[in-house]
Amino acid sequence: MKLTEELIEHIEDLEGFKSKAYRDENNVLTIGFGHTNATGTFNFDEDTEINREEALKILQDDLSEAENFVERMLANRNLSVNKEKKDFMTLVYFNRPWALRETMEIIAEGNMDLVIKSQLDSYKENRDEDVPDWYVNRINKEAAFVKEFDDPEETGGNVTKGGKELPTGETINKQPESITRLYNRDGNPQFVDTQIVEDLLSTGKYTEQPVSVEEGQEEKEVKDVITAHIYSYLQKQKDVYAKKNPNSAREVR
Repeated sequence: MKLTEELIEHIEDLEGFKSKAYRDENNVLTIGFGHTNATGTFNFDEDTEINREEALKILQDDLSEAENFVERMLANRNLSVNKEKKDFMTLVYFNRPWALRETMEIIAEGNMDLVIKSQLDSYKENRDEDVPDWYVNRINKEAAFVKEFDDPEETGGNVTKGGKELPTGETINKQPESITRLYNRDGNPQFVDTQIVEDLLSTGKYTEQPVSVEEGQEEKEVKDVITAHIYSYLQKQKDVYAKKNPNSAREVR
């Protein structure tokens, strides 16, 4: 994912730019355009200071690393997506890798209404707290930045509003209260609003169970979920260690 003026402006709007290291709203040591020590592309401590040119180089490295992870995850899950969806996945991984592991299939489906809901639900599940207004606005801005990538046959509304910032706490669309998974004729899953399940089933194009399941697929899905949770736990432990031992990070000058 290459840096463009539009992308730089978008990320700076979300992350801001700080030349000196600081603690963000989650008390995570941060510098530049939202860079943290979690990525490993640039290690720093509380006394580190960088200029804008250095910060842009770090940002490009972070986005490239995020995109590489996204491509490996797509390959591991046998998913194929267009550029807009992959860019959105990269932005999600850049900011919150734990959320992408839980919502990648939903993003691949292409229903932006459900994508937004999945990002909000993921926050509540991982943080065990109500979703703050700043996070809601961030998700809306990310969705607007990648423009409209809804599947033509999706059942939700249009997500974009010309890139305009919404009032605090307002989402782009009214989100479904709950979602469930159905399967199309090819056996591929699709996440839909539970309120329209009966209507979709009546068309004959969807079933509640896949027509066929490859041998070992269910076992693979279970292992994938377990691996994601283990990785998320280790990542959280790494952040806790970094907070307790801020001087252990090597300063790069």
